[in-house]
Amino acid sequence: MVRRYEQLEEEGDRMIGELLGVALLIFLAKMLEEVMVRKGIPPLIGWSLAGIILGPAILGLIHPTTSLVLLSSVGIYLFFFIIGLEEIDVKSLALSLNTRYLVSMLMATSIIMLTTYAIGLWLGLSSIESISLAVLASLPTASVVAKTLSDMGLLRTSVGALTFSYALLGETIGLILAGTLLELGTVEQLDVRRVALQLGEVALFFIIAIVLGILIAPRFIEAVGLYMVSRGAQVGAIFGLLLLFVAIGEAFGVHGAIGALILGLVLSDVLQEESSRASLETLKGIGDGVFIPLFFAAIGLKYDWVFITHDALLLVVIPLILTPYRAMIHYLTLR
Repeated sequence: MVRRYEQLEEEGDRMIGELLGVALLIFLAKMLEEVMVRKGIPPLIGWSLAGIILGPAILGLIHPTTSLVLLSSVGIYLFFFIIGLEEIDVKSLALSLNTRYLVSMLMATSIIMLTTYAIGLWLGLSSIESISLAVLASLPTASVVAKTLSDMGLLRTSVGALTFSYALLGETIGLILAGTLLELGTVEQLDVRRVALQLGEVALFFIIAIVLGILIAPRFIEAVGLYMVSRGAQVGAIFGLLLLFVAIGEAFGVHGAIGALILGLVLSDVLQEESSRASLETLKGIGDGVFIPLFFAAIGLKYDWVFITHDALLLVVIPLILTPYRAMIHYLTLR
């Protein structure tokens, strides 16, 4: 009985510590966001700085935990959902997703991942460490691209839609290849059947998500708005659908943010109607005020200075891989 009480007390103390950490992250992220906005700098710089300052890199007050990662992940899902609702024109996105860009991104991602893996092994890294380096070098980070384009007001333009769709393609392809490599352990064990299976799962996810999104989701949200009188019913229904699409995506090996983006695209007409504007504004307020800043601040928590203790050659090679080499490969494959 005493041991059980002590365990509960420890869990309670841990929960209090994590709640205080979240509170500090949100406060500092919003304060730095205000500074950045007034200076004409993208707010995600301020959000990330909040995590860097409070995390292991500087003060060491907050460390990434499973609970914090789960909570902050809601931010990226809300962000992509809102992007799909308001920032992306479906026709422009569809036109930008042509075969040329798909083949180019597949080639570029594969080349970057394989060569970086080989460089990692040459530098003395383990197989898993080399795969991790390859993933880091090949993924374009669509969330940062989308947020930057959104802040610059470019997502609605043809160039912005093309840039975002190209980054989204790259992240999807990179995650499929990375998942396969991490499961197998090494490039040498690469199984074509395993890759084909994952591609099939991804295709199945898109079919399910589009069918659910077109045939069911809009009608469900409209029905909730028309027939349910409880306060916040439509907000709860939208949020529940959002998490459902995210969970389906993750189950099929697709980043949950893509499921959130699809839901945003299919609900864009319904939630732009006057009867649903209040629900949309509530979700945007929750996202912009809490979860989106928290997500980027949590990214800042992952920065530390451990990399300085690595081999000097590795410190020189990594920046070259992450910037000029990657840019050169994408440029050459697009020509």
